[in-house]
Amino acid sequence: VYEKVAPAAPLKDLSTAKIALCTTGGIVPMGNPDHMYAATAKFWKKYDLSDCDKLEGGKWESVHAGFDPVYANEDPNRVAPYRMLKTLEAEGFIKSVYPYLLTTTGNSTSVADATRFGQEMAQDLLENGVNGAILTST
Repeated sequence: VYEKVAPAAPLKDLSTAKIALCTTGGIVPMGNPDHMYAATAKFWKKYDLSDCDKLEGGKWESVHAGFDPVYANEDPNRVAPYRMLKTLEAEGFIKSVYPYLLTTTGNSTSVADATRFGQEMAQDLLENGVNGAILTST
C-alpha cells in the first residue's frame, strides 16, 4: 500500500522563485568519488554547482545501471538540465537556481529508502528557501 501525497500548489510567479534540480539519473562528479550505487541506492548526494553554468561531459557522469549512459555522459544536461535552468535564470524567467544538484539512482531502490531520500531532500530545500524543484528521472 503506497501513501497518497497531495501535490503542492503550483507556483504563481516563477520570476520570484528559487528552483532546485534533483535527479534519479545518478549524475555524479567524474570518477564517482562518493561511490554512488548504480542500483539499489542507499543514499543521495548534494553537489555544489555554484562555479558552473552547465554540467560538462568529462567532469560529470551517470553511474545509473538501468540505462546505457553513453549520451548522458557525453552531455549530463540531458539527464539533469542544469544548463537550461541557468538560461532561464539569466533570462529572468526564474529568479534563481539553487546552486546544488541533489542526486541518486532510482532503479531497484526500495520504497522505504526512496521515501527517506525524498523527505531528506525536501527538508534541505525548505531550509534553503527553495520554492520549487525539478526532479528528472531516466
